[in-house]
Amino acid sequence: MRCRGQADCSQRHTAVRLERCCSSMSPRCSTALNQLLITQRRPLDTAVHTQKEDTMHGTLTTLQDKYFKQKTISRRIWSMVFLLGAIIAVQIFVAVALPRVIFERERGVIDSLQPIILTTTDLRYDVLSMIAGVAQYGVTGKSSELSLYRTGLSGLPLDIARLHSVAGPAHNANLQKSIAALSEAAQEEYGTIQDIVSGANLNNHVQSQVAAGIAAEHTELAKFLDAQRDVIQAVNAERDTRERQVSALMLAQLILLVTSSLIVAGIAFFVAKKNVDIVSNAARELSAVSNSIAAGDFTSRVDLKSQDELETLGDALNDMVSRLGSSLQQVQFTVNESTVAVMQIATTAQEQERMTTQQSVAISEISQTIQELNSSSQNTASQAESISSKSQESADIARRGRADVETNVSMMLALRDRFRSTSDRIAHLSEQIAQIGTITRTVGDFAAQTNLLALNAAVEAARAGEQGRGFAVVASEIRKLADQSKSATERIDVLTREVQRASGESVMAMIEGSRNVDENATHAAQTGQAIAEIIETLQHTVDSMQEITLAAKQQSHGIEQVTQSITGINAAMREAVSASGQTQEATQRLNDLSLGLKHMVAAYRI
Repeated sequence: MRCRGQADCSQRHTAVRLERCCSSMSPRCSTALNQLLITQRRPLDTAVHTQKEDTMHGTLTTLQDKYFKQKTISRRIWSMVFLLGAIIAVQIFVAVALPRVIFERERGVIDSLQPIILTTTDLRYDVLSMIAGVAQYGVTGKSSELSLYRTGLSGLPLDIARLHSVAGPAHNANLQKSIAALSEAAQEEYGTIQDIVSGANLNNHVQSQVAAGIAAEHTELAKFLDAQRDVIQAVNAERDTRERQVSALMLAQLILLVTSSLIVAGIAFFVAKKNVDIVSNAARELSAVSNSIAAGDFTSRVDLKSQDELETLGDALNDMVSRLGSSLQQVQFTVNESTVAVMQIATTAQEQERMTTQQSVAISEISQTIQELNSSSQNTASQAESISSKSQESADIARRGRADVETNVSMMLALRDRFRSTSDRIAHLSEQIAQIGTITRTVGDFAAQTNLLALNAAVEAARAGEQGRGFAVVASEIRKLADQSKSATERIDVLTREVQRASGESVMAMIEGSRNVDENATHAAQTGQAIAEIIETLQHTVDSMQEITLAAKQQSHGIEQVTQSITGINAAMREAVSASGQTQEATQRLNDLSLGLKHMVAAYRI
């Protein structure tokens, strides 16, 4: 493996030297050398230098493809961990939670026995209170001595009902039977004592009646006390039974916990030992194959059937060895091909010298053409600048014309408003003149009536004779005044009619003038819009000319750069001739490199 690394290092140094030589050669020769280097380096670098990376990538891909298809060691371990965890959880539940639940249930049953005892005690107290009250009543004969009786009488039914309520289905059948018997005996005792008191109240001989009743009630009292004693014994028996069951359950749980712990420990030991044996055997086989590969033997293979990550690793290692063998075969083929490529490079170097002369002549012609193109670009830029300047001046003139048109439109709109205002005033004046005509006609009517009255007054004055002569003179003057008023009103009426006619004609003229002003304003606004469009077009023209000028300048600058590049190309082509000798030297080095690679590949068993 060490000789292989030395060959790789020598190959890389030779390739770097060839690249440096190729950078000073002509384009065609450089292209041929680059093709050879690519042909030489691609299989070498890929198969020798980056071969480990490709193999490891294939190994990772194989691992990803097979990991979820096999029962891996990690899955077995995790499955065992989950199993142990489940068993431990069950043990914890059985050891802690389940006994606690059972204990709580049994303790609840045991605690429910205490109210039964207390209730039976209360029943006994009520019965004895009733008997004691009845006895005192029988001794004294006074009904006031029945207070104890009444206390027991009111408490006994409540205690019987409470006894039934505290006794539930959780208690055993014997206890429930004893409670039923005690309840029946208490009810009989209750009825018997009530009968004694009722009979004593109806009989005058209270003492004898009570004494006889108590003597007869002695048997029922003994039955009641026996029933109470049976209940207490049943309660004690059930408490003892429940306590023995809890103790037996705790003992069984302890035995189950110890047994399950031993089973879990045995399973864990068995699984751990099996996994350790699998890993140890696989590691020994992988180590042996790896040592063979390190010694140069690529025919060794790993054979594992463990169906886990170790088998996947062995398959990946086998795949890596196969890939390395294929790469080495490719290297051997590439070395043979490189010899042919070296001979092609020598032929290409000779052809390059002939092509260099032809290219030099062509480049000289290209340089002259580019100079002419540069001159044309400069003329185009000058003309574009001139057109841009004139277009800008035209745009300024159009802007001033547009300002004048906008001023005219404003003045026409103001004139239109004045025409409309004057027309409104003349119309209003015409209406007032019409009112004056109406008033004038009214005054004429008054004058006619005044003339008629004056005529009547003259007639009456003539009838009066001498006495009415002065009144006749007044009537005559009034007639003259009426005639004058009528003549004046007729002239005023004629004048008002003429004024109305003239004002109507003035209004029509004003309306026509306002319409003409509106039309002129519209035409002026359209003219302003057309001027604005002309300005916009001129501005676009100015912008286009500026862009053309800028493009022409950039083209001229680019042509200068191309000229400089062509000059550089001429110098490079002159240097290409001298690089042909270097190409021959590089060809010889490539040949030496191919021989070294042949010896290196021969050292491996494929």
